[in-house]
Amino acid sequence: MHIHAIELQFAADGLTDDLFERALASVDDSSRARIRKFFRREDAWRCLVGRILPRYLLLKRGVALSAIDIAYTQSGKPYIARPNSPLKFNISHDSSFVVMAHADDAEDIGADVMRCALPRGETLRSFTRVLDDQLTTLEKRAVTDSASSDAGVHHLFQLWTLKEAYTKTLGLGLGFDFSRIEYDVGAARVRVDGGAPAEGDAWEFTETAFTASGEPYVCVVARRGVPTPLRDDSGALVQRQEPDEGWVTRMDAVSFLETFLSLVRENESR
Repeated sequence: MHIHAIELQFAADGLTDDLFERALASVDDSSRARIRKFFRREDAWRCLVGRILPRYLLLKRGVALSAIDIAYTQSGKPYIARPNSPLKFNISHDSSFVVMAHADDAEDIGADVMRCALPRGETLRSFTRVLDDQLTTLEKRAVTDSASSDAGVHHLFQLWTLKEAYTKTLGLGLGFDFSRIEYDVGAARVRVDGGAPAEGDAWEFTETAFTASGEPYVCVVARRGVPTPLRDDSGALVQRQEPDEGWVTRMDAVSFLETFLSLVRENESR
């Protein structure tokens, strides 16, 4: 499993209209139309980077851009329709980051990244109340018993990103009751409906963290159907890993897009 984490530095000068248009020309017509509908330029950039990431990976593997077709399930989960490939991937974005988790050795994969910051006007207590029916009793107690407000906020987003990653792996849309998923952060264990997730499946959960402009982010990747799952009798175990270069590739968006466009030119010249 590998993660590409692309940082969008909106305050910098590199995210120009020229770069946007050059990158936009490399995606399919449907993606271009969707991206152009965004009112906020930041949202358009995030969507554009997310559409390019799987194409970038396939180009790196020697696939021609014209031979790549990314399709979507009814719930909106992207997959590689063409070429035939064992590669599974999932995209998530929030604030300054767009991440793509991918693997060749899993049946499905889901990823979620979130900036550890409360919505404007919310306190930890009030926001926990907003999410009350999506958290278990154990989870709510762990958040409220945190040593500090910052620790409680971090804990809350650990819970939410894992729940999102789990349901995205299954390709489920809105409507899944998040309170069915329980993440015991202290024990690094996940239960669904009181037991191991999706009984009979081999699951792996990996949690990591990023920082951008001094702000913390949490990222969780869930994989189903892995060769060597981490679990015990009461649930799946969560690995916590530092985002080192062995399994995380981190790039700023300008460098990433220029590298991608260079690959496109090389591909077209063959």
